[in-house]
Amino acid sequence: MKEIRNIIPSELQKTGSTINVHYYSSPEVNFKRDIAGILSIASCDSTWRLFERTDRESIPYMAISEAECPRLPEGKAVSIPLVADQEEMPQLLLDLRTSHAVGWRDIILIYDNSI
Repeated sequence: MKEIRNIIPSELQKTGSTINVHYYSSPEVNFKRDIAGILSIASCDSTWRLFERTDRESIPYMAISEAECPRLPEGKAVSIPLVADQEEMPQLLLDLRTSHAVGWRDIILIYDNSI
């Protein structure tokens, strides 16, 4: 949390922007009507619970969550999974499956991680 508190103000200063940032360590926070948006860094379960609340209130929501967490609905929120190096394939397959981008019932995956 300390690192995040330091990064956001320093990045905003570089652009000459100002914004009021409030930090919470629990997803059980009361949203005010004048909130411009929410950025969460949380577990998959907490990410989805927060999304349900922000969606009801029509609050823009961006989430950074753990790998293999289904993405939030397109057009309603933005979600970014934290994926370890060389662990991208499971997330890619999950994204393809949950977005219905491909209609495959079965696949054979040949993956050479030496390239």
